[in-house]
Amino acid sequence: MFVVSTPLVFVRRIEKLAFTHIIADCLIFVTAITILVVAALHIKDKGISAWGEGVPAINESTWLTMIGSSIYSFEGIGVVLPIMEVTAVPK
Repeated sequence: MFVVSTPLVFVRRIEKLAFTHIIADCLIFVTAITILVVAALHIKDKGISAWGEGVPAINESTWLTMIGSSIYSFEGIGVVLPIMEVTAVPK
């Protein structure tokens, strides 16, 4: 990870990473479409009643961990970078 993250430290303007952001958006879109297609094929083959058979709706032993993880991921770097860019002193 050190080898991958070290060169990224030297990027001074976040706009230079816009192309990689577009690639990431495309990959997210392809993943979402893949999940929808696989789910539709599963429902078509086995019916809606077989969906999630034997899987509880809420895991009662770890649901608090899930809430903490979701809050941490929503309050992460996606919030920090735009604030830093707005409050930066112009050169």
